[in-house]
Amino acid sequence: MDDVWSLDGNWWSRIYEGLPKGNGSSVIITTRLVKVLRKMEEVEVSAQNPELEKIGKEIVQKCNGLPLAIKAIGGMLLYKSHYHEWKRIADNFRDELGENDDTVMPSLQLSYDELPPYLKSCFLSFSLYPEDCVITKEQLVHWWIGEGFVPLRSGRPSTEAGEDLFLRVNKSMSGRSC
Repeated sequence: MDDVWSLDGNWWSRIYEGLPKGNGSSVIITTRLVKVLRKMEEVEVSAQNPELEKIGKEIVQKCNGLPLAIKAIGGMLLYKSHYHEWKRIADNFRDELGENDDTVMPSLQLSYDELPPYLKSCFLSFSLYPEDCVITKEQLVHWWIGEGFVPLRSGRPSTEAGEDLFLRVNKSMSGRSC
């Protein structure tokens, strides 16, 4: 949620009711108002791993409040559950920032670099399409199958495996699913 201004408890309750619950669910909220930030600090968050929460806050701070940078890094961290992975990413992100004043590009680069090799090919296929081109998931999945990007597993349809790759690329790069 970008640029939140409201402190109204009823508004927050309605928003909360509409959000998905469970593992893997997350909401990124940006605001320019300190009072909204203070309100968010009042919300009790039960972190499964306080060490990851600490590193996560460090990474978010390095994103300088830029929603795209936060989404890119957050999407990548969805698949990283160990402290050493988060620490390595935090350190690599620091190195990238040292070389570049822009926060968005290093976060996108790091997010791409952390993709497994089989997903990098799928992700790079998007670069062949012009900006604002509408591409269906089915078109991409069939193309990826034809290019050999989708690993074949016995007993599982290749289109199903391709759709899993599509969701994984999408989540890794944007932090959400289609």
